[in-house]
Order: sequence, then structure tokens, then C-alpha cells
Amino acid sequence: MKRFLLLTLLILPACGSVDASSSVSSFSSIASSSTLSSSPQSSSENPLIFDDNVVYGTDVRQVLEYAYLPSENLRPLVLLVHGGSWIGGDKSMMRLYRDVLVSQGYLYVSMNYRLLLSGATYEDMVDDIGLAIQFIRLNADFFTLDTMQMAIMGVSAGAHLSLLYSYGQSSPIPIDLAIGLVPPVDFTDPAFLTMGDQDLQLFQINSLTGTNVASAEELEVNGYPQAWMDASPISYAQTAIPSLFAYAGQDELIPTSNLPRLLEQLDSSSIPYEALYFPNSGHSLNGDPDMLVTLNQQILQSLSLSLA
Repeated sequence: MKRFLLLTLLILPACGSVDASSSVSSFSSIASSSTLSSSPQSSSENPLIFDDNVVYGTDVRQVLEYAYLPSENLRPLVLLVHGGSWIGGDKSMMRLYRDVLVSQGYLYVSMNYRLLLSGATYEDMVDDIGLAIQFIRLNADFFTLDTMQMAIMGVSAGAHLSLLYSYGQSSPIPIDLAIGLVPPVDFTDPAFLTMGDQDLQLFQINSLTGTNVASAEELEVNGYPQAWMDASPISYAQTAIPSLFAYAGQDELIPTSNLPRLLEQLDSSSIPYEALYFPNSGHSLNGDPDMLVTLNQQILQSLSLSLA
């Protein structure tokens, strides 16, 4: 497999969203490849085939966008999952990765998923990932898709969900690589509730897991609920897949102990991984420019080796 060139500098997307203005493609239209036409954004001058609002389920949040360049070769899927504290965010936040991925022959798909404020739990969000992959798999002919391999990549909350799915679920398309940028991986890390606003942290974890823990002191007395363990990727270390991580030494949202706890478990289970440490960066990883370049190179190299 050829070694990829670094075509553009990839940085973590901001927490804001970009409005998607194109019309929605219905499930019935994409399910029949012959009725799904190329986006108007494709032309002889710009051959990118791109649709930014495709429905993969019945909920208003169950939409995705895809992009690829015309080719007769089978293209592997790289699925991207946005961050936003499980409360907000949008698939368009991952679009800065689009052009470099499609230039290397991948099918780029970035998905939305149901969020906490609509009553969704982590199980609903993980189910959305599976539904999106199944949707793409059902339309393999349209995408000229390689259905035997794919990679999944998430940022922050999206990294948490990506790891949960790829470590703990059976995927319609086998997942060969998980990429998690600043992922929360262990809600039973005692340092977790010391980060930022404890009430907000408790709200997020309780909402994700359907629990009602009132304080850190309650956890000291009663222990961690099973649901907190089930919602933590570290609980699935024994069934994990090869992974690439990036984490921050000055992260204001996730304790620096969180990811190393997972790495220790991956070592115990002999799961291969690469972990890049950003000593001067907060959650956005923007404090170590040289490390960002290294991360971008490592992402492309890992994809090259995994999706050979």
C-alpha cells in the first residue's frame, strides 16, 4: 500500500456547527442506487461527489453526509463522529478532514446522532453509529464500497462513542482501526468529577447512563453504578481493536489519568495502539503545533496500514 502524502494540516474542529443547506435525501432514494444522483457540487472542474444531508433513520438527528471522488476501485469507509459533550455538535464539524481523506480514495462519511437533551442515552448514540454503518453497507453498490474493512474516527464525545461501538459491538462492516482524539474513556476514574463543573459532569454522565448520582461523595459510599462502567470504553479493553489516540496534558475537561488507565488495560490484553501526548495543550490540542503535524501524519499512516 502506498505511503500517503500529508496534503493539508488537520486540526481539531471547533465546537460550533455549520449549517447544511442542501436538500435531504430520503432513505428510500438512497436505498435504490439508481435514484440517487450525484450532488450538484460535482463538476468536471470539481469532481468531488458530496451530499451533506442524507437521512439514515427516522429521528431528525439521524442524518449523515458523504463524499468521495469518482473511481472504479473499491473504497474503504472512514466514518467520523463529531464532539460536543453529547449535548451539541454537528457532522459538518468534521468536514476539515474530508478532502484529504477522499483524495486518498476513502469514502468519507460524517454522521449526526441523537443527543442528551432529546433524552438519548449512550446506548441510543451507539445504536445510531450501528444504524449509520448498516445504512452505508446496504448502499455498498452506490458507493463502490469495500465492505470488508473500515475505520472510525471521533473527537471528544464522538471519540468516546466511536470507541464504545468499535470495542463492544458487532459492526455490519468490520472495523480495523479506531481513532480517538481526546476521548473520555473511563467514568469510574476518581479524577473525572474533579474536572470543570462537577454538577455539569454529573448531569452529563447521569443523562448518558440513566442514573441519578447526586455527588462524588455518594460514589465513595455506594461505589460506581454498573451503568457508568458499561458506558466506559475501558470496560471493553479485552475486545478492543487497534487504535490511535491523542490526549492533552492540560485538558480542562478530561483528567490526564483517564486515557492512561485504558492504555494499561490495552497493554494487558495485547491490543496494539499508538498514543500521542500533547503536553502543552488543552482539550482542543492547539498548544503543540509540532505534535499536531505528527498526529496528522500518524492518522494517515495508520489508515494506510490498516486499510491496505
